Amino acid sequence: MRDLQAYNQQKAPNTSKPKTNTKSILLPPNVALITTDPTIEALIGRLKDSPKGMIRFNDEIKVLLDGFDKYKGKQSGELEIYLSLFNSTPIKVDRVEKTIFVPNPFLCLLGGIQPQKLRKSFTTGTFDDGFCARFLFYIKDDISHELNRNEWTDLDNNTWESLINALYDYNQVCEYSLGNEAWEVFKKYSGHLAIIAKYSPNRFKGFPEKMETYSLRFAGIIHVLRLFHEIEVDTEIISKVTMEKAVELSNYFLYQARKMFEVYSPKDSSIDNDSRYVMESIVNINQIIAPIATILIQFNSLVDSSAVIKTEKTFGKLVYKVMKLDVQVFSCRIMAGSYQWYSARFMGRPSRRDVTNFRVM
Repeated sequence: MRDLQAYNQQKAPNTSKPKTNTKSILLPPNVALITTDPTIEALIGRLKDSPKGMIRFNDEIKVLLDGFDKYKGKQSGELEIYLSLFNSTPIKVDRVEKTIFVPNPFLCLLGGIQPQKLRKSFTTGTFDDGFCARFLFYIKDDISHELNRNEWTDLDNNTWESLINALYDYNQVCEYSLGNEAWEVFKKYSGHLAIIAKYSPNRFKGFPEKMETYSLRFAGIIHVLRLFHEIEVDTEIISKVTMEKAVELSNYFLYQARKMFEVYSPKDSSIDNDSRYVMESIVNINQIIAPIATILIQFNSLVDSSAVIKTEKTFGKLVYKVMKLDVQVFSCRIMAGSYQWYSARFMGRPSRRDVTNFRVM
């Protein structure tokens, strides 16, 4: 926008000065920060002219999901291009008229969707090809807040405007690296994510894998914010504190993905409400290892008072019923009593060992 304003000022007639040759004034690139519904070729052209990246914003993200390949059928490879953009993979489009090459494309997808439409839009295919796992989900809790007089002030606006302008005007390439302590934090978290992926249903495995990438991106963003506010002094080394904050943020979005996966991923309609509450309780606890007593407390907080279960033995029978269902829920290990363990992976019917452990109860 600033380049275009400068171009218009140069081109505008000025009677106080001799005429200049306006043909020598070059029109600046068609830089765009936001787009809403571009064709894939138009998008690539915009990315070429916008080396600092763009946002594709759809108030209803369903517009994006339903629009794939609508212009050229299933052979355009539009979805594959969007998948590759996650890693800023270079794009080269060869046409008879011209060739477009984008060495470092960057595109952020932003939008919302109504819960009842999410299951229809994010189909099994979007889980299998990893497209769904590239999103950071936020599911608003069903909690009402009282109105108050607090508002977004000019000071808040000026702070963010100053930060965004400073970053946008910065034209040097920055390379950040993890300090030794930050590297140890990341390495530990990477191992933790690998364990989560190992015990996850196949369709969920992509989420912890992508969260490893996101944790590094979050670390870079937090590092820049701390530099801007002069909290950090080393401009090139990411600290342990910054990496820990990035891990905390990553875990938050991984938990949001788990909620989305449990509530909105394709399901067997034959599952009754009690079984759903059991699965939701396991997801809400957000633990890889969970005592059955803890799950029972969570379960009782979800059901009506008339449906509260008082003993772990009775609840164990309900969990056993859920394990026999052919459904997929995030995996964990459940502790029954002091020494008995059984798997709650929900990736198929329980094994003989699982049945034995349940009967111990």
